[in-house]
Amino acid sequence: MVDIDHGQHYVSCQLCTMNVQFYCKPCGKRLCRECLSPHTDFNDTDHVVVPYHKRFTTVAKSFHDPEIVQIVQCGINSTPCIRFGGEKKLYIAANGVPLLKLFDTDGHLLDIYKPKNLVRFFSPSRDGFLYTYPGGIRKVNDVGDELILSHANSLKGIAFLEPEAIFVCNASPPNVVKYNTKGEKLLDIGEINGNNIYTYPENIAINGNGDICVTNVALLFCTNQRSSVIVVDSAGCYRFSYSAPQEQRFQPMDLCCDSNFHIIVADEENNKLHVIDREGRFLRYLIYDGIRNICSISIDTKDRLFVSQMHEEFLRMIQYWY
Repeated sequence: MVDIDHGQHYVSCQLCTMNVQFYCKPCGKRLCRECLSPHTDFNDTDHVVVPYHKRFTTVAKSFHDPEIVQIVQCGINSTPCIRFGGEKKLYIAANGVPLLKLFDTDGHLLDIYKPKNLVRFFSPSRDGFLYTYPGGIRKVNDVGDELILSHANSLKGIAFLEPEAIFVCNASPPNVVKYNTKGEKLLDIGEINGNNIYTYPENIAINGNGDICVTNVALLFCTNQRSSVIVVDSAGCYRFSYSAPQEQRFQPMDLCCDSNFHIIVADEENNKLHVIDREGRFLRYLIYDGIRNICSISIDTKDRLFVSQMHEEFLRMIQYWY
């Protein structure tokens, strides 16, 4: 849908179909007047609501050296994927077994799920989580594990965006597809001006401005290619690519987006977290004591970063804002 700043079609509220009027910066939610109060009353998040046209006004914060403020003991070694689900919920997938644990951000175990398949890529939804597997996309909650989209190709990263948008990375052919919760295709992103912009799209995050941010991994036998992060807008139009030119090699394992529309990229090759702005400009590295072999990252509504690392059964909570 075209952004209202461009003077064409209106942008809808993410909780209903009415015209958007407000934007909650920590939650990344577009809101109409009717949905404003239900949203701000829904949980204990420190909501910062601004008029929608002022959503790019940055919060008055400053970077500081990353600080480990908490350790979350999850009892899962080398967890391949962690995702913040709102309301202090932190979902953690197990490595090598069909198991996913739900914690709060203070490290208390809330629930355990046993899906029918291994979970490598998943995204929290309104009442559980969605995950990709070789047969398609399945939804898991306290009711069970159900198939919501059959898909023969190799699906990777997935992101759910309220109220019913599902974005998924497809390895073959390399593209990103947007579906609704009924499994109907809404948008296919891959070829732009006759050229395929992805090599191997793997992980995905949706920025607060609607941009679709994807880790694009170079294949080992393609010596002339570099791994990158590729960003397109909500309509699928190419915006920019970030390939960390200051590094000889770059291996983006995962990514997430904070409330100031910065994109944080986990670089396994160099043991660094790259921070770039919404225009693709490099801002700084986040490097903390003990950083190595990053598996996955996620961020909560207070811009606290959660990091999992290889061969560790705990997560680090990182604070990098004043």
